[in-house]
Amino acid sequence: MEAFSNVPVDPDTRILASHLLDVQGHQALLQLWSWEGLCAMSLIFHEDETASLSDEALRKLAIVSGIPKEGTSFTISRNKQGYAFVNFNFSND
Repeated sequence: MEAFSNVPVDPDTRILASHLLDVQGHQALLQLWSWEGLCAMSLIFHEDETASLSDEALRKLAIVSGIPKEGTSFTISRNKQGYAFVNFNFSND
């Protein structure tokens, strides 16, 4: 997980599990997390590998991974530390 050792975590967020995986040739970190009574999952990609991909393409990568539940909503963000986050499977704790 060294490649993702600098992924920022909000101080109020608890990381419940992390796992490295490959999604169509893109290395990703899968995280299960909890924040203010909300539980969700994130696929985190290195922005330098995915900068040319649109948000919709990142969403499709997550879907192809087979991890998001059918009908889940997605949020996508990119940060200055060089990571792209695809969040999904939102539920209440």
